[in-house]
Amino acid sequence: LAGVIFADILTSHRHLIGPADFAWLLVVYASVMAIRAIMVCTFWPLLNAVGVPISRQEAVVVVWSGLRGAVSLALAIIVDLEPGISEQMGARIMFHVGGVAALTFLVNASFAGAVVRAMGLMRSSRAREEVLSRLAQHVAAKASEACERECASAADIRFQGANRELVRAMLPDLKAGVADDEPDSDSEEQALISIYRETWLRVVQQHYWAAIDQGILPRTLEVARILLNSTDIALESSDTGLRDWEAVAREVHMRPPGPLWLTICALAESRPLCWLPDIRSTCSEEGWAMQKVYIALSFQEAHVHAESAVPEHMGSSGRWNDRITQQVCRES
Repeated sequence: LAGVIFADILTSHRHLIGPADFAWLLVVYASVMAIRAIMVCTFWPLLNAVGVPISRQEAVVVVWSGLRGAVSLALAIIVDLEPGISEQMGARIMFHVGGVAALTFLVNASFAGAVVRAMGLMRSSRAREEVLSRLAQHVAAKASEACERECASAADIRFQGANRELVRAMLPDLKAGVADDEPDSDSEEQALISIYRETWLRVVQQHYWAAIDQGILPRTLEVARILLNSTDIALESSDTGLRDWEAVAREVHMRPPGPLWLTICALAESRPLCWLPDIRSTCSEEGWAMQKVYIALSFQEAHVHAESAVPEHMGSSGRWNDRITQQVCRES
């Protein structure tokens, strides 16, 4: 839309747009980028204090990835349609707004990938290929097991008398293996470890959801929110280690029995709140202690599940892969 409007202004109002307007367009574009950088730097300490810390590399990407278009173009169109605005002024406003929007798409969007790679925030292609090959190996192993099971079984008439060698010849992926190459550099190994941690945390998070769906983990308790939120926070810092228990500990320790909490507990014991069992159990010290037990047991069970599930999907053969698995298991 920005390109269409910008092109329309250039063609239909070219007699109103001069060389000075193109120079001012570059000045406006540079000013918008500078203002965004100043805003990010100003609120950077506050963002790090109240949420997940943002590194310098991530801050650079935040500054670069600001795209403009929808709101500013809508406002520019409204101004251009105002009867009290001259045709030249309306054309210049549309030109500068559309031009800035077009430049962000042509420059910022086109080079966003290069900026992310330059900041070291993108996984190496070797690491992605290694993970994909491990997943492909897992899928091929499961398919091979299913093939052997169905060919050996007489329960399904469709597979009776099947030639196993012919089936494997028709499906070469069942025989494909994955080379166990050592990472070429420390940075590549760190990228593989980070991906391994992300996979671990996804498995842990999925285990929490399964426990909630099965009623093992009460959906109404704050425990579910704390555990699910811990994996989201840990995924943001997977390059430094498994940090989900740190997020859980911060949430739990944010609820000390202070005066306000003791007052709430006392009110929960009085009428009419005492007639509501959910509020009474949640606000009591015994109820909060029980939630801590739910958190600890659910956390341990999810990580024990991940310890067996992740190596099965990522592959557990090879010295370097054993080393990564052992490192993440120690962190867990």
